[in-house]
Amino acid sequence: MYAIVEIAGQQFKVSKDQKVYVHRLAS
Repeated sequence: MYAIVEIAGQQFKVSKDQKVYVHRLAS
């Protein structure tokens, strides 16, 4: 089972229970 997550215009393919680390966004 996969999910496509889009964060700040970048797409990440993640599997169930997988931890995803992304760069912190400047606020």
